[in-house]
Amino acid sequence: MPCIFRAEQYRKKTIQMDMVYTLTKQHKDRNLRKARRVTNNTEIMAEIVATSLLKFVSDQLATKALSEFALLTGADKELRKLERTLSTIQDVLEDAETRQVKERALRSWLRKLKDLAYEADDVLDDFATKAMKLKPGIEADMKEKVRTFLSIPKNIAFRRKISLRVKEINHKLDEVAEERSKFHLKEGSLMGNSSKLESGLVREGTGSFITESEVYGREEDKEKIVSLLLKPFTHGSEIGVVSIVGLGGLGKTTLAQLVYNDERVRDRFEKQMWVCVSDEFEIRRLIGLIMESVTGSEFSPTNMDTMQLSLAKQLQGKRFLLVLDDVWSESQEKWDKLRTLLAVGGKGSQILVTTRSERVASIMGTVSPYRLLNLTLNDCWLVFERRAFAMGVERNSNLIEIGREIVKKCGGVPLAAKALGSLLRFKRTESGWLAVKDSELWKLSGDENYEILPALKLSYDHLSSFLKQCFTYCSIFPKDYEIDVNILVNLWHAEGFLKPSDGQMDLQQIGLQYVDELLERSLFQKSMDEGGVVREIKMHDLIHDLARSIAGDECSIVDPSSSNKTLSQNSRYASFICNEKPLSASLQSLYDAKKLRTLYLHAKAAENKEEEKRVNEVLDSIASNVNLLRALRLTRYPLKSLPDSFKKLKHLRYLDLSNTSLDSFPPCISTLQNLKTLNLSSTNIESIPDSIGNLCNLSTLDLRYCSHLSSLPSSIGQLKSLLEIDLSRSRIKSLPESICVLSNLHTLTLRDCYFIHELPQNICNINRLIHLDIHGTQLICLPRRLGKLSQLQTLPIFIRGGEEDCSLAELGSLKLEGELRIKALQRVTSVDEVKAAHLNEKRGIRVLSLSWEFNQKEFDCVNIYQAEDVLQNLQPHNNLKELEIQCYVGRCFPHWIMNLSLSNLARLTLSCCMCEKLPALGQLPQLEYLNLAVLPLIKQLGSDFYGGPNSFPLLKELGLNDMTELEEWCNVGEEQFLPCLHKLSLFDCPKLKELPSNFPLVTTLKMNVDDKLLLSSLQNGAFPNLKEITMQNFDEEEDQMPEILTERAESLARWSLGSKPKPKEDDSTIMSSSCICMSPIHCLALLCSLGLPQHDQLLQCFFATASSLELELSFLAEFSQVMFHHIPREANRLADFCAKLGISCSFIWQEFELAPPEFLEIVQDDLASMIPL
Repeated sequence: MPCIFRAEQYRKKTIQMDMVYTLTKQHKDRNLRKARRVTNNTEIMAEIVATSLLKFVSDQLATKALSEFALLTGADKELRKLERTLSTIQDVLEDAETRQVKERALRSWLRKLKDLAYEADDVLDDFATKAMKLKPGIEADMKEKVRTFLSIPKNIAFRRKISLRVKEINHKLDEVAEERSKFHLKEGSLMGNSSKLESGLVREGTGSFITESEVYGREEDKEKIVSLLLKPFTHGSEIGVVSIVGLGGLGKTTLAQLVYNDERVRDRFEKQMWVCVSDEFEIRRLIGLIMESVTGSEFSPTNMDTMQLSLAKQLQGKRFLLVLDDVWSESQEKWDKLRTLLAVGGKGSQILVTTRSERVASIMGTVSPYRLLNLTLNDCWLVFERRAFAMGVERNSNLIEIGREIVKKCGGVPLAAKALGSLLRFKRTESGWLAVKDSELWKLSGDENYEILPALKLSYDHLSSFLKQCFTYCSIFPKDYEIDVNILVNLWHAEGFLKPSDGQMDLQQIGLQYVDELLERSLFQKSMDEGGVVREIKMHDLIHDLARSIAGDECSIVDPSSSNKTLSQNSRYASFICNEKPLSASLQSLYDAKKLRTLYLHAKAAENKEEEKRVNEVLDSIASNVNLLRALRLTRYPLKSLPDSFKKLKHLRYLDLSNTSLDSFPPCISTLQNLKTLNLSSTNIESIPDSIGNLCNLSTLDLRYCSHLSSLPSSIGQLKSLLEIDLSRSRIKSLPESICVLSNLHTLTLRDCYFIHELPQNICNINRLIHLDIHGTQLICLPRRLGKLSQLQTLPIFIRGGEEDCSLAELGSLKLEGELRIKALQRVTSVDEVKAAHLNEKRGIRVLSLSWEFNQKEFDCVNIYQAEDVLQNLQPHNNLKELEIQCYVGRCFPHWIMNLSLSNLARLTLSCCMCEKLPALGQLPQLEYLNLAVLPLIKQLGSDFYGGPNSFPLLKELGLNDMTELEEWCNVGEEQFLPCLHKLSLFDCPKLKELPSNFPLVTTLKMNVDDKLLLSSLQNGAFPNLKEITMQNFDEEEDQMPEILTERAESLARWSLGSKPKPKEDDSTIMSSSCICMSPIHCLALLCSLGLPQHDQLLQCFFATASSLELELSFLAEFSQVMFHHIPREANRLADFCAKLGISCSFIWQEFELAPPEFLEIVQDDLASMIPL
């Protein structure tokens, strides 16, 4: 019986094993078939785009300098043959590039053609470089130069070598050209896939950040996630983890952003941090990113212990929300380590994870993953519709019907709907929409991502060949990498990707328009600055996948710590990521990359001199072997010099050495005659040699933050191709007069160049100048004839000088945009001068500041009526968003202020004005910020100030400062008094008897420490939702700690104490103290004394609340308009004090990009009278 039982058991087990084997085999077979489909699809996605390269080579052949040199050296016959052959092939290229999707042989033909085009480009580059040296003039002179050139033995050898190379290319090209007949290629444009730049469509402005109005179908998802984060905590001391899991492109990140910015979430958590994790789940990196998110400044610790300690001090006892976006790592060990480090947070802390992986979600989550589903067909249609029918596209029924069929193919994936909608926005015919609907690409099948990629690929297919090249080039940047727009455009320029325009735009402007078009087609995502300018872009990871699949091995990312350890021999453009030591060993893998044209290096600096030496040796070898480079970025590398072998990089157009240790200008750079962009920013170079004048093709010179650079050579005037110079925050004292002969220069940036006191007198000769940024300089006047700069758009500051200097009338002919601050209006001699400025015609001005400046002697002679006439005739255009009027001595405001004609005004500052009555500012419909300061004649803020019911509907910030006679602030009986006010600043209003109301929405309050009215109001609960408080005028010798701080310290998220500095005894200006409203922590003497033992009371309060209080000591960041050389020596004592409190003070060095020893050598100066509120 037992034997029978065992036999039966064995039989059943065998059957089970057979079933498992069968199921496993079926599963493997399915995976194999799926993998084959994906591989096939990847091959189909890969494309060879040769049109833009061939066009670039043809344009090179047509240049006058090269043609003349070829003629006189006997090479013209072969070059003309090359030009004809390329022209013939170009006629059929568009058909070939279209059909290669389905014809592998055609794709192979295109690859051979493109390889030859690269080879031809290299030869022509050598040829053009030689021709450049001759600088042809009149024909007879040119012949003599060529005769001399050819008499030199090495040049004779060059002539023979170049002729043989061109013949060889022609021979290969003939063979390739003959092959085209078997493909039966058609000539001319077939698809009409010109870009918007070529078709002349107008650019549409788009929003800056994600708002709920731009998101469809995710309201219910958002509410569920918020509910999970806010519900009562049931995990004991453990941090809660909520995971959003779903397909790429479904909007996981968008959903997380909506949750992150929800008011309920913001109120719940004391700290909020956002970290984009992506592929690399490395603990040191993640801690650094978390610290940067929570502090808002760069974090560069020396070791892991310091990192852990800093993190603990930031999060200790605080309830936080951390978003870990786009997590891929399935390492339980790494996740456990990170969770342990975060366990110091307060009870109720939460982590929100977004991932595509169910396994990641199960490893990390403390609750069941939230699975994000595809959008409904209707919501997907709304996403598509918002973009497809923008810009006035006619909404006829046929287009709507076709559009709905297209949306069905998007599978409920918003990214696909968004991309296709953006594509069809520029197609206004039914045939164009039908071509997308019926595209062969929809027949691709494979894994889930490849169901989306065909939709995205259609957006790519309808780009011009130049834009296609620019787009795929971006695949060299790592996923989630924020790409600086200016750097990207300069790289495109270096590689010849920008198509020259027949109009007036230079290549830099064309590059920026390329960025705009890729943004509008949803192939890029943007990040804007406060002025609405796109500074950085990034690619969604699926878009990045698309670019990588199309580029194939032509574009590569090499990371020795990952599976991508080597560089393909076919790679032309590559980035190299090296976060491991030693650098030298990792870099050796680049030796054989002989075809490389772009090398973009991301690495950490070496830690010792021996390693620095080895890195230099490796770079020497790379420069010798990889000498076809067009673009090279070595930023943050431990370089104090460049090896001489860099002279061999004769093709180099772009060189970025920023943030290296260079202390002198490398001589080899002056030999790189093809160089177009040179970035030496944040280096220690002290001077620029005369030899820089040899760089005849240089168009961009970046010398920002060169804190030792004090002058430029006169040879700068030889750089006739120069378009941009950036000298921001350098120690430049003056500009050479020779800079005025740079007729092509369009951007001159002198921002925060504190030592510059005057501009060259002939700067008006730079007649193509568009941007002249003199913000933060110490200019006392501007040179005459500035109005001749008819193309000038950027001039942030205009100083009215004396009779021999520039007058306001010069502004009349300028089409300025953005910011304009007119200073020294007391020097205006006639109203006619003001009228000639035509300020009301300048539609592009968004920020306007008007200021008078008096000392005591000038104030005694002031003409009140003239000041009133001047201001009356300085009426700006109605488009103005921000207005500031300072030190105005008129008795009344002009009509254009009193009648509220500036209906778009969002920010208004009236400071140091002698007016007796205020306009009805409450009726400005868009006003969000109002600062009234030093208005000694205003006694009441009442009905005249509000102007009627529903006053100040959008006002968020209000400042009443130094209004010494203000007695009454009325409520005017409105149910909702200042309904949107969140920040209130109230200083030096000693006669004010009572507040008009409680302030239930105010979260931030700034006040004097001895203001009894406000202290009493605080005690009585007038500010129930206060989160931040700043108290000023604290005297460490006389004052006691305000009880309100000790009582409410636990409920405050941030507070600070400061002192208003005393005026200098010899100060002769009339408004030295009364006119300047100091920020809370501007008295450095007080701050530096905080650490002294005798100040026990204050220190005890700080330490007692250290676990639940963030001490605000970010005053250095407010010195944006003051150069680093004004910071007192005592600031290093402040750093010691910060360290005692566990506060990172790395910002002290990072803000001003100085090492500590340099910082301590800075000359002491009194900042107090220089820093406005």
